[in-house]
Amino acid sequence: MEEDTDFRIRFSSLCFVTDHVGFCGTIKSSPSDFVVIEIDEQGQLVNTAPSKLISKILPEPNNFAKKTKLDLQNLSFEEGSNQEVSIFAGCSGADQYHQSGSEREDTISDGTSKGEEQTVDDLGTLLDEKTNELLNHFACDIKEKWNSKTELIGSSPEFSLGRILDKNQRAILHSAIRQKFPFLITVGKNSEIVVKPNLEYKELCHLVSEEEAFEFFKYLDAKKENSKFTFKPDTNKDHRKAVHHFVNKKFGNLVETKSFPELNYSAGNPNVAITVRFREKTHKHRKRSLFEYQDRKVIYTDDSLRLGQLKGNHFDIVIRNLKNQINDSANLKDRILEAIENVKNKGFVNYYGPQRFGMGRKVHTDQIGLALLKSEMVEAVKLFLTPEDLDDPVNRAKKYFLQTEDAKGTLSLMPEFKVRERALLESLHRFGMTEEGCIQAWFSFPHSMRIFYVHAYSSKIWNEAVSYRLGTYGSRVVEGDLVCLGEDVDDEHFPNNKVHLVTEEEESANTYAIHQVVLPVLGYNIQYPKNKVGQWYQEILSRDGLQTCRFKVPTLKLNVPGCYRQILKCPHNVSYQLKEEHDTDVKMEGSHIDEATLSLLISFDLDASCYATVCLREIMKHDF
Repeated sequence: MEEDTDFRIRFSSLCFVTDHVGFCGTIKSSPSDFVVIEIDEQGQLVNTAPSKLISKILPEPNNFAKKTKLDLQNLSFEEGSNQEVSIFAGCSGADQYHQSGSEREDTISDGTSKGEEQTVDDLGTLLDEKTNELLNHFACDIKEKWNSKTELIGSSPEFSLGRILDKNQRAILHSAIRQKFPFLITVGKNSEIVVKPNLEYKELCHLVSEEEAFEFFKYLDAKKENSKFTFKPDTNKDHRKAVHHFVNKKFGNLVETKSFPELNYSAGNPNVAITVRFREKTHKHRKRSLFEYQDRKVIYTDDSLRLGQLKGNHFDIVIRNLKNQINDSANLKDRILEAIENVKNKGFVNYYGPQRFGMGRKVHTDQIGLALLKSEMVEAVKLFLTPEDLDDPVNRAKKYFLQTEDAKGTLSLMPEFKVRERALLESLHRFGMTEEGCIQAWFSFPHSMRIFYVHAYSSKIWNEAVSYRLGTYGSRVVEGDLVCLGEDVDDEHFPNNKVHLVTEEEESANTYAIHQVVLPVLGYNIQYPKNKVGQWYQEILSRDGLQTCRFKVPTLKLNVPGCYRQILKCPHNVSYQLKEEHDTDVKMEGSHIDEATLSLLISFDLDASCYATVCLREIMKHDF
């Protein structure tokens, strides 16, 4: 994908509040490098169970393949995330793979399936003859469609084994089915087992042979400690990179990959084999001393905190490959310590993070939100379906739609895992590509998703506003500023009676501090600053064609009251540690080169609605 130049410019133009130099480093090298734990109202860390299943499948028990529509209320806002659910021996894969509480009961406490030592013959003993036969027919039908290059149209086909009350039998069946049919996944819900196609298996078959894909998924499901899986040797570096990327993206929480060249290779490009192994269990090796929780207890719960219960989040982050900024010759360790202490004491600009806007995309979420606010429904649909500069099925389908506006034809091209796109297209096929038809199409999304795009626009304007405010007045609190009165009000939930307009006398007396200053997030129930910042808001609204906007879109049942957000925030309970890591690189003929790199292990708490990446941006003075 081409670099998102507009996005880079947008964030690089935002200001900093501290004046240290900063440093460079790599964030999110692996999922374990960026750990988030919720903090409840009492300030306790709450280690929640993995998120609930994305698709709510509650079919009546029977023995016939069927299709179930996904519940769009539970879909992530992140573009491009895979909406399927894969369960491998009770262990989640990458970030998008989740397992619900009702499914965890099918798994032994140590994360291995009870049926792990059983053979696929269990299918014959646990399933009646007809169910077993229908399961085999379902599996064969999936393989035939894939082998014939036929796309699975509509919702993903499913096969229900019905309700199986015995937990041990369910665990054995989960493992036995996945061992016999690695191209299928099993989902447990309320004592029912549902079988579906494994789209990750199909995706891997585009990179390696089907034999390798078959064995790889069997290896994943078996989850034998200290075991390894090796793909066939390969001379193509780009191809190996694609395989590395696939495995780490899909299953990075579960396994890790490394490349090893063959020792006896001929001249030219060497044969290099990718080896996969299970990650060591973190509870054995992760030491409390790396990220001190400062004697705070961790509360374990099956449910995420509800609205109003979340006080903030605790972050454990590893930043690797630390380096000085360009043309900075100072001691790196001194730079790092200076940066952390500076932000620890002075705080950071409380920007909305880049992930709120669809980082790396041609069309950002705020652009769609602006079109919705202007009631340009057709334009909003076109923006949503704008393709990236990539040649893959999803973007080919989007390109076809913008060229033809043929919703039915686009549906036949759009992969089934793109649930939101397919829901929109199905509605457009039914109602047409008219203004009214597009309104109906937006109602194929839940309210939370429709309003998300409007909030993204408000967030973008707030980011620009706070940068203008700090650039104009700096850290002084001036006449016309808005400040929050009271310390017990949650961020972004300040009632109007808690927001005060600074007077000339209060400015002269330095009555308020900069951390009390707030700016409005656009909506119909907010007041603007009475200084140059307030004028700036009006000019921006006029620029975007919203000078008469009431921030209500009746046709989509959207009402945006707005709120207030503090312009500065400070991290709490900050602790950090520098660590040298030795990376042994395996070279030709078995030689090794040992290189030491510096990593930063940093831990801190942030209030609700604050972004760790924004805090790190201030620390490192580096745009992500």
